[in-house]
Amino acid sequence: MKSLINQIKEAVVFIGFINNGHEQIMGTGFLVQIDDIFHLVTAKHVIEKNWQQLHVFLNTKQLKQPYAKPLSIIYNDGYSWIRHPDPKVDIAMLPFIKGIDDQVLFIPNDLISRSMNEIHELVDVFYASFQPGLNSFKNDGCVNPIVRKGVISRVNNDDTFYIDGSAFPGNSGSPVFLFPTPVKISETGISIGGPTKIALLGVMGAYLPYQDVAISQQTGKPRVIFEENTGLSLIWSTKFIDQIIQSNDFRNQMSVIKNKIPKAVEGNQNANSVT
Repeated sequence: MKSLINQIKEAVVFIGFINNGHEQIMGTGFLVQIDDIFHLVTAKHVIEKNWQQLHVFLNTKQLKQPYAKPLSIIYNDGYSWIRHPDPKVDIAMLPFIKGIDDQVLFIPNDLISRSMNEIHELVDVFYASFQPGLNSFKNDGCVNPIVRKGVISRVNNDDTFYIDGSAFPGNSGSPVFLFPTPVKISETGISIGGPTKIALLGVMGAYLPYQDVAISQQTGKPRVIFEENTGLSLIWSTKFIDQIIQSNDFRNQMSVIKNKIPKAVEGNQNANSVT
């Protein structure tokens, strides 16, 4: 388990900007492989502001330190973020060309869940994220996401679900995985023989807020609104990733990549994936 978790952490990157020589992390992302081309996946709202200046923060092999890779390298090749056809879906994907010195892994297809059958209440999950107040390239010396556990709290009727796991600024776009457990809860009760394999279940969107209104004792009118983090986070299931992959925009861009720059495929084939 320790080795697999470390590999998953190497498939996680941070996304943000460089301001006056300092990193400003906006969110988390992760890498997947689709038809020999690797893609960066994150929450759409992470990349909607000043996307032209975005960097992806990852580790390096030789330099042994984090590197801020400008995504303009990919934009300049004519490639762009592909959003879900439904603008309400908070997921975006971008082709990722791996550099020789990039110390990253990729989540392979066989670790990506293709159904909602594994998603139901009280299922254990974990996620790997940038954590504000903890992650610091100066102190860590590397991209070192925090791994946290949660539990599925509610499955919604639109292929999203909530987890009892707090999200904070910078967590958006984190991969959420099924956590193997020897116990499962079924219609007949508790039994031995829960899920034995880690699987990518979805992409973290944002936390669910709760608003508490302070009422003036003198006027009886609202004076102050306090917004609290409920500790619940909205997760977009991997079904939405599949729908992006099947979209015309995604397919057209994939055709361009394979026909225009075959070396992109050749270079990525030498990359390693989470095993």
